Amino acid sequence: SNRPSRGFDIWPIPSHWVSAEHEGGFRKGWRITHPGSSEDVPVSDEEMAYFYYPDPMDPFNSRGPMDAARPAAETSEMIRAAQRATFDNLAAPTVVFHTGLVPGEDGTQQKPELTKEQREQLEFSLKQAYRGSGKWGRILITDRIIDKVEYLSSRPVEMDFPESGKMTKEEIMQIFGVNPIVAGQIENANRASATVAIEGFLDNVVNPLLTLMSQVINQWVMPAIGADDKNVVAWIEEARAMDPDGRRSDLELLAKWGG
Repeated sequence: SNRPSRGFDIWPIPSHWVSAEHEGGFRKGWRITHPGSSEDVPVSDEEMAYFYYPDPMDPFNSRGPMDAARPAAETSEMIRAAQRATFDNLAAPTVVFHTGLVPGEDGTQQKPELTKEQREQLEFSLKQAYRGSGKWGRILITDRIIDKVEYLSSRPVEMDFPESGKMTKEEIMQIFGVNPIVAGQIENANRASATVAIEGFLDNVVNPLLTLMSQVINQWVMPAIGADDKNVVAWIEEARAMDPDGRRSDLELLAKWGG
């Protein structure tokens, strides 16, 4: 009997679809604009529950982590674009073949000046004879055509891109409160460090979000479903890290004292 007379759905709407209206009071209404539609959908303040990060500089405004991380994210994109341009524009052969000397018009030994067709034919013959893992270790015999083989460095010039990328990655992760272990990196990680990393992530990121969400649910969602009793509270339970070793110690202690 205490349920609302009509049913309704709860829809999660992206924030950039929604704009506030202040006619008749602060945030007395809202309008939802779907990207594929030219018409706005009006929504009353009693039917809108908005979840947001408050802006420290403006209590009536919001600011998400991505807004704070935008400079670092743009820098990361520029580093990727510069790396791509480096590989696209870099000419970095790994091996150089020296041609042998041939008699010149004056009788002296000189390097031959190969035509474009001769260079392509020579390159094709060398690739056919030596390219591929199946021909690894094959002996190369030098003669008048190929006098010497020399290795060149194949390392691209990256202008310290790896270290710059590492710095921007760490900055973005710190802004979002995420650490490498939580993101799935298991290098140099063990059970103890993983537990501490997850605990810090839950305490500093997840649980504050759950608290904000719980407050919004009690402020706007509960009255919308007819739960006007102030003694009825909806609250999302605090997230806790699963520590098998710690749980085993707790159970052993309880069993020891008959708990």
